[in-house]
Amino acid sequence: MNLLKPDFIKDVEDKNAHGIFFYCIVSFILLVIANLLSSFIQVPFVATYLMKNQEYTELITGNNYDMQKLMGFVEEFVNNPPIWLKPVENISKMALIVCCIFYCVKIDKRGLKSMGFKTKSALSEVFAGCGRGVLIAVFVLIFLFISGAYSLEGYEKNADFNAILMMLSVLGIAISAFATDIFVKGFLLVSFSRKNTLYTAVMFSSIFYALFSTNAEGANGVIEFANTFLWSLLTCFVFIRKQNIWRCAGMMFGFRLIEGVLFNISIGGDPAIGFINLTIRDNNVIRAGLCGSKYGMEAGLAMTFILIFLCIYEVSQLIVSDVALSRRGEKYSDIEKRANNYKNFEIGNLRDNTYENMTDAEKKIVDAKRQYEDYLKNKDDKEKSYTPNEFIEMAQNKDNPNVDASRNKKNAVQTGFGADFFDE
Repeated sequence: MNLLKPDFIKDVEDKNAHGIFFYCIVSFILLVIANLLSSFIQVPFVATYLMKNQEYTELITGNNYDMQKLMGFVEEFVNNPPIWLKPVENISKMALIVCCIFYCVKIDKRGLKSMGFKTKSALSEVFAGCGRGVLIAVFVLIFLFISGAYSLEGYEKNADFNAILMMLSVLGIAISAFATDIFVKGFLLVSFSRKNTLYTAVMFSSIFYALFSTNAEGANGVIEFANTFLWSLLTCFVFIRKQNIWRCAGMMFGFRLIEGVLFNISIGGDPAIGFINLTIRDNNVIRAGLCGSKYGMEAGLAMTFILIFLCIYEVSQLIVSDVALSRRGEKYSDIEKRANNYKNFEIGNLRDNTYENMTDAEKKIVDAKRQYEDYLKNKDDKEKSYTPNEFIEMAQNKDNPNVDASRNKKNAVQTGFGADFFDE
C-alpha cells in the first residue's frame, strides 16, 4: 500500500508542480549559494587566526614575498585545520536554513507549515527526537564494545577539549542537524511529493542526501552511503508520521552528541572534539567493517544492522497509522452525510441547552453535528470528543453570541421542521 500524505503535504500538492529533475537543479543552486554564504561567515574567524601567526604575517607583509612558502602554509592549514574550525563550519550552516526557507516561502509560495515547522509541542518533539538519537548511538556503541571493535581500556580525556569548544561543538551540531533536515525533508521531500507519491519522494530525497554526504573511501564508503541512505529513510518516515521537522532533527542531534561530543569519534570522516578518546581496534577486516575505522560509526556495519531494524519498525508504524486513519474516515463518512442533512439548522436556535431534556429529533441533530465536528477537528490528532452538553454550549455561543443561558427554558420544544427532515 502507498503511504498516505499528511495534511501539511496535501495542502501544497499540485499535479502541475515542477518535477524531480527541476528540484534537483534547484537543490544544486541552493547548496552552492549556501556554501558561498557559509564561507563568508567563516572568513573573519580564519583571517583572525592567520593574522595571529607571525610567520604568515611576515610572508604577506614583508618584502621577501615567497609564493612557495605561502602555498605550503595554506596547504598545512587545509590538511591540519585548527580544532575550532569544524564547529564554526557547522554553525555557518545557518546559511542553508535561510536559503531553504527563502526559496520555499518566497519563490515556491508555500508556508513554513509545509516544511514541517509546527509550533505545537516543538520543544518536547526535539527532546523526544534527541532521546531517540542518543539511544541509537548507545545501541551501536554496545554492539561495538561487545564485538571488541571499541574499547574503554586505557581511555583518556581529550587534551584539546575545553568548555568553550564543547559549547561551540554542541551549537554547531544542533545547527548542522536542523540545516540537514530542513533541506532534505522540509525542502526536498515535500517538493518531490507535490506531484509524486510519498514513496517516490522519500527514495529520491534519501538518495540525493546520501550522494552528497558520503566521505569515506573503498568498502567503508559503500557502507557509509548505505547507512546515510537508511538514516534518511528512517528520519523521513518519522517526519511523515510525526508531521514535524523537530523530531527527526532532534534524532540527528542526539546521535552526534554522543558520537562527537561525549566520545571523540569521527563524524563521517571529519574530526570530532569529544570528551573521551576511545581505543579503536580495527586490526582485522571484521572489526574495521563493524566500526567504520577512521570514518566513524556512520561507516560501519553495526550501524547498518540497527538502522535496517528501525526502518522496518517505522514503516510498520506508518502502515498501522494509515490503516487506522482510513478506517476512521470510512467510519465517519456516514456521520458526514447525517451532518449535511442538518446543515441549514443552527444549534443556537435550540432554546434548551440540556441534552437530556431534548426531543429525540433534536438529539439526532446535536449528535450528528457534534460527531462530525469532532471528526473534522481531531481526525489527524488524538481522538478526543466533546460531551453533548459541552458541544451545545459551544455551538450556541458560536451561532448566536447573544444567547443568555439563564433565559433558556428547560422543557423540550418543537423545532418547526417536518418529520421527514430527520429521516436518514
